[in-house]
Amino acid sequence: EDARYQILDQEILARPVDDVERWAWQNGDPMVGLALENVPCPLGGLSDDAVIDTFNSTMGQKWPAARSFVGGFFGKNGQQLDAYGHNLASAPLPGAGFRILHDNVKSLMQSVMREGGFLTDVEAYNLFHGKVSSPFIDEYSTAINRERGDRRHGSDRRTCIVPDLLCHNFPSADLPRHAGRNVSTAQAIFEVKTISACKTRYRLARTKAVESRATGIKSEYARHVARVDRAFAPEMTGEDGNAPGPFQIAYRTFCKGGVIPLVIGAYGETNDEFQDLLKVCARMAVARGDAVYNSPIFETEVKGGAYSVTLHLYRRALAGVIARGLSLHKRSRLHFVRGSREEAARVSEEAKSHFETGRCSEGNGFSARHSSREYGYYEQFRGFRSGPERPYQ
Repeated sequence: EDARYQILDQEILARPVDDVERWAWQNGDPMVGLALENVPCPLGGLSDDAVIDTFNSTMGQKWPAARSFVGGFFGKNGQQLDAYGHNLASAPLPGAGFRILHDNVKSLMQSVMREGGFLTDVEAYNLFHGKVSSPFIDEYSTAINRERGDRRHGSDRRTCIVPDLLCHNFPSADLPRHAGRNVSTAQAIFEVKTISACKTRYRLARTKAVESRATGIKSEYARHVARVDRAFAPEMTGEDGNAPGPFQIAYRTFCKGGVIPLVIGAYGETNDEFQDLLKVCARMAVARGDAVYNSPIFETEVKGGAYSVTLHLYRRALAGVIARGLSLHKRSRLHFVRGSREEAARVSEEAKSHFETGRCSEGNGFSARHSSREYGYYEQFRGFRSGPERPYQ
């Protein structure tokens, strides 16, 4: 088997760097195949469409759902759909996009970390409170409060740092097997990211695409913290603005020296730090006793003790969420594919107009955020009616 694997590996790596099967082969990991083993259970199973999409994506084959749409056009620029659906998944089209998968993974990881005894916050705006002194933290808090009311335009992401998950008692051990109840803890921040199967991510990456993206996230966070220092503590960054300010010093006090990226690839793969987090959560859950009853007696898919079974359950649940999210993401965009560029541009513009004007743009209260635009049309219609208003009969 090893010899056959080596021969197959050499044959696939000899293909061009743009070959989709080569991308799937190079970036495959156990998480990809685990999604196909996601049988119906309390953790949830895969639908028929998700199974088909996951299998063809794992093998680097063409997308069956796009068979009758290949050559069609989508988006305002009239891009043509490829046989794999990769450009459809990565295109900037109106709608939720990858946010559905992103939020589902974030919610799942919060519940997994909670079972391990970790205290977590989602989208913690008070990231530097207690770490940065006044008056720098006061100006930063004022900016947060001002920008939280304008989240529709993403201004809080440009100036303030809001990680997806903030853990207050994450073990500071270097290796997952050293995590336990007698290990020192520290605050840790996690950022969940998804990547699409495009040439930028998969063709140019020297390592696995998710590992390359994880390295980029750390660099992006470091640059972002430096911008925060220059914006709210310019007198502490030196004459050239490159000296570490109070926010950079506080950022380095987090576990691992900064952000811990959790990256999900287009084929369902995850980076190594994502797998390390699952191992730590499984070990802590068994040590606390919450998952000690997980055994091969009830879960016959894996051998071993409570730790092995718990880790397998976490991986299977995550693989199922990723497979369902990737399949739903691509299939929810098929209605943008049209027969001509003009029609595709018109549909894309109408959908964009619907998403942008579906809510009132003034105010931050409940009614302002949830009032439908149709009510404004009704008031405009009433204003143009002739004659006195008649009472309702």
